[in-house]
Amino acid sequence: LERISEAEGIEVPGHKRNDVFMKKPLLFFVLALVGFSLALGVFLFRTQRSSTLIESEENQFHLREQLEEKYCKGDEEPLDMMDCNQRIEAAQIRQFKDVVQREDDHLILSLKDGKTLVKGNSSFTDEVDTSPKDPEHLTEDADQVVQYFFLYYYKENGLYLIEVLYYEGTGFLLVQQDTGATYHLFSPPVFGPEKHQFATASMDLEAGYNPNGIQIWQKKGLQWTKSFEQVYTDFGVSNPHWDSKTHLSFQKYTWNGADGKVAKGELKLSFQNSQWKED
Repeated sequence: LERISEAEGIEVPGHKRNDVFMKKPLLFFVLALVGFSLALGVFLFRTQRSSTLIESEENQFHLREQLEEKYCKGDEEPLDMMDCNQRIEAAQIRQFKDVVQREDDHLILSLKDGKTLVKGNSSFTDEVDTSPKDPEHLTEDADQVVQYFFLYYYKENGLYLIEVLYYEGTGFLLVQQDTGATYHLFSPPVFGPEKHQFATASMDLEAGYNPNGIQIWQKKGLQWTKSFEQVYTDFGVSNPHWDSKTHLSFQKYTWNGADGKVAKGELKLSFQNSQWKED
């Protein structure tokens, strides 16, 4: 009866054509496949975002700001710097949990040979004395107020980046995974084209807690060595850019204390006769 009705174009009561229904399983399969692909893409984006976060030179330099934007924005009440740093570190440790952990005031970094690097009270153990128990009355020896926060693990280079908060000012430590060597930096590193060099820059024109200056580091053998450092008194520098492996440019800012205006310029360095010089 169905065959006769289909051949003659006659619809028989109780017998409807089912070609649409036959196509539905295929349609559902296609929609499910598209949904799975989208979900997988979102998952991969989220899991890889932190590693791709610092691909550009600008993002390498502004790593701390990028992480703050990712983890500390959107709350009804703005987070203070301490709470923000703790949130950033907790998220970054979750990402790099195989090599980094925190135990109370101790930040522990795994070395390449499987041992752990715990630098005692002088390096990676927070030193904050709030006695009496009023946060505004810290220890009289302000130089001993220091806290360490893990920021990033550069797997390709085998380096850890730690932000250091002092009573006044901040700094950065780079820790070498295979040797445990520690290097004091002006800023997060901006790596050169061949990854065996990096530059840092710092600017604190008004408060003066942090240096206004430049560092250039180069890997020699198993160690990183500082091949250039210059601190300036009348201007600050920012945003290192590798024009080539022998040429660097920076944004230069000069502050006029009289009118509060900041003039923007450029500072260039080049590697000549085995040393870095200002152009």
